[in-house]
Formats: sequence, C-alpha cells, structure tokens
Amino acid sequence: MDLAQTLAAHLTGHDEKLRLAAYAREADPAANRADCIAAWQTAADGATTDEQRAEAAFALTSHGLWPVPHLDELREQRALSEAVYQTRRAVADAVNGDVGAAIRRLREWENHSVAAAMALVQQYEHQGQLVLAAEAAERAGRRFGDPHLRALAIDRWDRSGDRDQARTKALTLLGRPFPPAELRGQLRRTVIQCAQDRADWDDMEEHALVGLAEETGIEHITAMEGAVGTVPPQTLPLVWAGIHAQLNARKLETARDTLARFAPQIRNAHDARAWLTLTGWSGWTPALAETAIGLAEHYRREDPELTTALLNGVLLATGEPVPDRTSATSVKTAAPAPQETAPAALVLSDPLKRRLQDLLADAAAVGSLTAIRGSRNLLQYVERTLGPREPLLEAAADAVRVGALTTGMLAWAAGRPVALTAVHRAAGLIPACTLNPQHVAAEVRAANDALNRNVVLDPTTLALTTLLPGRFDQLRAVFAATPVSRAVFDDIINTRYALDEMLRSSGQLGVHSGRFIMTQYSDQDRREHSRQAAAFSRIIPALQPVDVPDLTGIRRLLDLHDVPDQETVAWLSAAQHALDTGSALWCDDAALRELLITAGIPTFGTVALLRLLTGHSDYPEFTHERYRHDLRTLLKSYVVDLPVTLGEITELAQTQDWTPAAAAVTFSRPHFWMNEPLRPRWAHIAEKVWENAPDQLAGWLHQAIAGATALLAPQEMLPAVVQLTAETLLATGIGPEPVQALQPAALNALKASSRAVARQRTLSRQPIPELQPPTADEFLARLRPAVTRLLTEHYRFTPTMATAIVEAAMLQNPPL
Repeated sequence: MDLAQTLAAHLTGHDEKLRLAAYAREADPAANRADCIAAWQTAADGATTDEQRAEAAFALTSHGLWPVPHLDELREQRALSEAVYQTRRAVADAVNGDVGAAIRRLREWENHSVAAAMALVQQYEHQGQLVLAAEAAERAGRRFGDPHLRALAIDRWDRSGDRDQARTKALTLLGRPFPPAELRGQLRRTVIQCAQDRADWDDMEEHALVGLAEETGIEHITAMEGAVGTVPPQTLPLVWAGIHAQLNARKLETARDTLARFAPQIRNAHDARAWLTLTGWSGWTPALAETAIGLAEHYRREDPELTTALLNGVLLATGEPVPDRTSATSVKTAAPAPQETAPAALVLSDPLKRRLQDLLADAAAVGSLTAIRGSRNLLQYVERTLGPREPLLEAAADAVRVGALTTGMLAWAAGRPVALTAVHRAAGLIPACTLNPQHVAAEVRAANDALNRNVVLDPTTLALTTLLPGRFDQLRAVFAATPVSRAVFDDIINTRYALDEMLRSSGQLGVHSGRFIMTQYSDQDRREHSRQAAAFSRIIPALQPVDVPDLTGIRRLLDLHDVPDQETVAWLSAAQHALDTGSALWCDDAALRELLITAGIPTFGTVALLRLLTGHSDYPEFTHERYRHDLRTLLKSYVVDLPVTLGEITELAQTQDWTPAAAAVTFSRPHFWMNEPLRPRWAHIAEKVWENAPDQLAGWLHQAIAGATALLAPQEMLPAVVQLTAETLLATGIGPEPVQALQPAALNALKASSRAVARQRTLSRQPIPELQPPTADEFLARLRPAVTRLLTEHYRFTPTMATAIVEAAMLQNPPL
C-alpha cells in the first residue's frame, strides 16, 4: 500500500486514483472478495471513460458479480460486443461454480471472439482438461489467424503429455513464413525438447543449430573460426542443447568444435559434465584447468561426484608421464589423436596449485580422492579390492584361451571395455579366427551376402582392425553402412580414454598368486599404447551409433540368462542389433561368432572378409600380397588360428629370436591340436628352435602343452603331456641335452594345466580331482616307452635299437 500511496501522490485525476486503489486492493493479501468488489465498484462509479468503466466491470465479473450495470450500459451503447459481454458472463458463472454453463456459453461464442476463445481455453485448463484446452486454442488460432493462439495450443499439448502432437503442430507453425522472432524461438525450443524426450539426437542438434542461426545470424554458425564475442545470454540454452545432442549422438569432434566456437557459459552441473567430457577428449590447458577448479569449488557441496570427476581430470592432466625415449613421429588423424610420444604434463601456477590442494584436502567433498597413506595400507587396499577377483579373472582368461568363453564375458568380469580387453590380450592372445572349415565357409557366405548392404560392427572388430593400419576404411567401404550400438561406441570411447591414462601412468597395480605386484610399462609398451590410441582416434569419427534398447532377444537366443539386463553390455548389443535388423554381424570374437552362426545369425570375421575380397574382380585393391601381409601382421599381434603357412610361423619366430612369443601362442590353442593335419608343424618348429635357440624350447613346449591339454579330462593330461614331449624329443634329436631341457618344462606345464582345472572347478563348485604330479623319475619312466613306440612305429626302428637309443639318451645325463 505504501507504493500505491506514493504513486497516487503523482496522479492528478480522481478516476486514476480510484483505479490505482482498486489494483492495490487486489494485490493486498489481506483483502477479501468483498473488499475487492467494493474497490472496483467505486472505481467504476468514478470512471470518466468507457475504457475505465469496462476495465472495472471486467474485474467485477472476475470476482463472480453478475449482472454488472456498467456492462449492460456499455452493451446498450454498442461500446461492447455481444461476444465479449457473453464471455464476461461466462467468467462470472464459472467463479460462482456453474462451470458447465460457463463452458457451454463460451463454446457458443468461441468462433465470434478471441476473448471468448481464450476464456474457453482457460476454463478447460482450470478443470485440468489440457487436451480440450489445446484443441480450443488451435481452433481459435486458425479461425482468427493468430499464431500465438496456436503456440498456446502447442504448449497445452506439451503439458498434457502428447509430445508427438506438440512436435507436429510446432513444426507446422515453424513452416509459416516469417513468424515473430519471440514466437519462433518458443516453438524451436518446444521442438528441441520433444527431440530430447525421444532421444532423437540428430533432430535435437539440427533444431538447436537452426535456432542459433535464427537468433544470432547464420554467419555466426558457419564461421570457421570462433565467433566474435560471446553469444547472447538468451541463446545459451540453444548452444548447450546442440552440444548435449552432439555428445549423445557420440559426435565428439563436432561437440568439441561447437564448444570451442561459442564458448558458452556453464549454467549447471549437466553442462559442467559435458564440458569436462569434451575437455578430457581435446586436451587441457592452464585456463581450462582453472575453469575446472572453479567448477569444483562451486559444486563441492552440491555435487561431490562432479567435483571428484573434475579433480580427477585435472590430476590426470598434471601427472608426470614416463618419458618416451623414441623418435617415433606423430600421426595425423581425423580425430584428436594423442601424439606418438607421451603428452607433456600440464603445469599449474602456484595459486591454482593451492586451490587444488585445498579441494583435495576437503575430504567431505571429494572423499574418493583421499590418499591411502603408507605403502602397507596401499598394498592391503589393492589386495582387498583386487585379490578376491583374481581366481574369477584367471578362470575367465583360461576359458577365453581355449575358446569356451567370449572376450566380451572376460571384459564384463574384469570391468573393462571389450575393445581394450581384446587389443591388450587380456587372455594372452586374440582369438579372432577359427580352424573349423564349416564355420569358415559360413563366414565367407555371410560376408559375401552382406556386400553393399548394412553390417553391424562388434567391438572386437574395431579392436582388431586397429592392428591393420589403413584397412578399416577400405573394409567398411564394401558395405552400404556399418552401424554400431551406442554401447559399442561408448566401449570404444572408454578404450580410447583408458589408453590415454596408460600413457600417463608408469605401470599397473594388481594381485597375482595372492601377492601384490606392480607391472612397469616399458618404452615398447608406451609406444604401443600411443599407437593404439591414435588408431582408435582415427576410427571413432567414422562410427554411426544407433540405439539398442533391449537385449532380451539375444540373451534368450543364446541362453545367456546370467548376463545383466542393461543395454550397456557392448558385446551383446551389437548382436542384438544384428538380430533386430536382419543384418550380418562383423565380429572378431571367435567364440561369440561360433555361437551366433550356430544360432542362425549371419556372422563373419575380418580374416574371412579379407579372404573373400582378395582376388575379387570388383575389389582390385585387395591383392594376394596384401592379404598375406595382413595375416603376418595379425600373427605378430598374437591373433591365433590364422590361415598362415608353416613358413610364415617360422619366419616370425626367427625375427623374434626364437622366443616363445607371438609365434608360439599359435600352439597354445586346443583347436590347433584338434586338427591332425596341422600337428606336424609342431615338430618342424621345435626342431628349428632347438637348432637356433635351445634355451627357448622349454617356453615353446609350455605353450604347446597348454593347448594340447586344455580340453582334456584331468586323467588324460599326463598321457598327453608324455606323448607331446616324446614327439618333441624326436624332432630335436633324442639325446641327453633335449631330455634335460624338456623334462622339467613338461612337468611345469602339467602343473599349470592342473591349476587351470582347479580354478575352473572351484568357480563352478565342482569337486577338484586329486592330481598328484609325477616325480622326475616317474615322468621319465612314462616317457621311455612313449619315445620307443614312436621310434618303432613311425621311424621303423627295431625294438632293440629303439630301446638302446632311449636308454642312452635318458641315463647318461639324467635331468637335474
């Protein structure tokens, strides 16, 4: 009332003072209905113009007063239309509780007056009938040519939950020529919200950018460099809508460019998370670190999780990397790839360091970053968190090595991305191929049928193709499109981030055989991590993510009831999308591929695709020479069950100084030993290793025994080890030195195989068999007749001569 008195002091007309007093009474929370009516009646009596009398009369009807003499007078004088008169009567009816009569009256007059139509919309809305309100507003908008009424209808449809109708009507209205700027912006935001609700990220991005162009000018959007100055505050929602849409569509480069071009102010925690994601992707600067620290200070109480993520990002950027003492050159990529040398650590100013230290000291805000004090506590922490999972992970790795488990299941058990699990050989090898001729033929058929059609990408394929520089784009070009599920896309992004972290780390912590260990990264490891990160960065922009909302179908088809329900299981979401769309799956997980082929889903691997394209008249770029080169590259990268020749295996072993590395892993797969025509390869390679590096043969035998016994029953292991050792002895030449080298290696390998059986049976709660390893003498006692039998049956020695040879080799210089 004080404000009203102040304003009244500046008014000269008595009528104006009465109007002001009536409005003041309306605004007074202590005033009741009678007080307001009295105030407006006084204002009406003192009015000097028809406008003032109509204003007071309208206010009186809003309080339920009817009839109102002043309205009757205006009606008789034709200063008030019949439609408006009836509208005010309906308003009074509604206030007095006769809503039905009010709505009937307004329906009668809605086509005659905008006021009647608006009153009808309001009455429907007051009754909670938002759809009827929207329909009434739409009718009025079209009847009177008022786009604002149609926009009102869109808002009511939106609020009613009918987002599809709201979107359709908004798009229709946006198509009208030259809508008012304010209305256009309102409609654009409605369409953006509808797209977000539908998770239609491309549509959301498009409307956000169009809205920006409308409000800031097309030059602002298309400028190659950053815009001059900052965007107007009212356009911030549009900028961030575009960025969030691009992030959700996994267009990281585009989102990064949008953020850099407009440099929008961060409005909330949602924006801060998007900003942090893109900053971690594109790289840190001192200015960005200062922004992150400022955000952490702002959200330290409101959002500790965000604060932790911000500080993690700054700490990772400031970590001192181990220097790479190589001269490798950097690789230019389409995506922001890491350098071939580890990136330099971010250096903070002293004031920023102090602010960072203050945040880290605030345990309440960032408890997850609190340091573990003392090496003993650290050791206990790692053993406590990693130790219990060790048997599970070892058993899972064993199962992947023998082809009994998919790489995706191992990744799930380890809590790591599938692509990272594959490319880093978590199982000691990469099981991407098959030696089963029926499955090879099925793969080639599937690949051939998929040419020039859509093919779904599995994360293991994206991992494998990083081993073949320049091949991914060539291979995907033979298909119409190569979509990936969003879970697969995220898996590749997480792999890329993990490689960045490895480049800044000195090693890995873990537990092995119940003991705390730390594995240091070598310079070679660091170079490989850098190469892999660059390779993943190159393929990310080419990926086409799609939503796969439900994994029920593939879980049921493969009888995988223990796999979690969420759609984030990358290795299953790719197969689910192939099942949903009827497309072939390009997958380089041999175990999963076998399951899918058996289940009737067309599936093929990279090697089968290369085999199909090599020599194909339509694809001259796939030559036989390049095919053999690709196979040798994969062999060197620990890919097993490849269609390589004995000469290629021998050549690789020679280049690796005959160490039991990539070439030896070929023999660690049971599939090799199940293929009898391939078995003589072992004798050849064993002979070559013995000739050139006899001290390495024990490691080769260990790998061979692991493969030969992997699928055997416990009681079958010892005879198989004895037989393989005997075959190896014949390849190297029977003598005291080979016996001395091979006998302890065979016993150690047998013990390792027994431990693998024990791990699997412990996890499956099966009884563990009593496997008492033989002593050296007991092993030799079994080895003698095995070697003797081979000499007599395969080399046609007489029993007497064979016995003499064996006794001379095993008695003159017995193993230590």
